[in-house]
Amino acid sequence: MIRKALISLAAAGLFIGLFSLLAFWSHLNPPRLVSDRTPGDFGLSFEDIDLQTEDGLRLHGWFIPQQADNGPRADAPTIVVLHGWPEDKGSVLRGAAPLAQESNLLLFDFRALGRSEGRHSTLGARETRDLKAAVDWLDERGHQDIGVWGFSMGGAVALMGSALDDRIGAVVADTSFSRLDLMARDVFRVPVLQHGLALGMRVWSWLFLGIDIRQVAPVDAVADLQTPVLIIHLEHDHFVPFAHALRLQDALTHNPAAEFWFRQEGFYGQVPAEYLQRLRGFFEQHLALAADTRD
Repeated sequence: MIRKALISLAAAGLFIGLFSLLAFWSHLNPPRLVSDRTPGDFGLSFEDIDLQTEDGLRLHGWFIPQQADNGPRADAPTIVVLHGWPEDKGSVLRGAAPLAQESNLLLFDFRALGRSEGRHSTLGARETRDLKAAVDWLDERGHQDIGVWGFSMGGAVALMGSALDDRIGAVVADTSFSRLDLMARDVFRVPVLQHGLALGMRVWSWLFLGIDIRQVAPVDAVADLQTPVLIIHLEHDHFVPFAHALRLQDALTHNPAAEFWFRQEGFYGQVPAEYLQRLRGFFEQHLALAADTRD
């Protein structure tokens, strides 16, 4: 009886280990999605750019200068738009394009995604270096009024990156996770097994990458953050549970410039008129966006 129990436990452990390894590896190496759309498809002029990260990766991006009817402002602010996982910069282009009326835009592919270099996606752990490369590029060219708008993993990177870089003046995080280890648990959603599978993800992350996914934690990064933040989350989001947004809300109670918009309707990645109005209002309040540049 004891032998059978031990065999069963060993078999369960082997299953959890192998399944979590497979899940870990697939998240590190998602299929590369490369959108065929460019800013030109939306009538926007743009520049293909390369960003260089501090760990030696070349990231592909687009810089879209402000395109107001009365000509670009030399002091126009810049919004860095961050896509989710496993997307690319083209996935957020449609929603971001209207902001080119009053601001510059910078979109880029995170490491190992889209057209950027990199062997592995790290789901936010090292992608803060990618955001820093974008801010460095802007800083070197004299762009000092910088906001960041990120989706999902991009939202998490926006929050963690802003805590590390005071050059970022305002942050919008849509559907960010609060902690990567909790997100790993939520991904599986298999009763009883989910904790073991999430533990396996932690072990593999440490062994293969030297990353403790418990420390990939926007909820901890914002603990002392005073930068203006807007947290957006669908209450019925099926991938990143709403509980992550509530953890971020609790962590930001000390920040007087933190705002929260918990949407009851809509879809992830969708930017309807109401969303765009809320976004513009936030950036106008905290960056030098000029409302009179729009029709």
